[in-house]
Amino acid sequence: MKNKFNLEWNKMAAEYEKVKIECKYCGRKAVIPVWVDKQLCSWCGHYVYRNKNLEFKEKLKSKGVKVDVRKNQEKKYREA
Repeated sequence: MKNKFNLEWNKMAAEYEKVKIECKYCGRKAVIPVWVDKQLCSWCGHYVYRNKNLEFKEKLKSKGVKVDVRKNQEKKYREA
């Protein structure tokens, strides 16, 4: 019984490690749910992004560049 519990616990811990994302400033790992794009790091206060694509789009938006790529592509297909 105890061995079965340990196996399940190890599997759960391994899956939990897969969703942790490391902060590029301090190295602490944060768990970011699928429905959230970014989250503040609890140690250094910088944002931790779910993936690099989201981080890149956020930086472009902060510089004033429009990033509605999906909407523009849909318009092109509708016009053609």
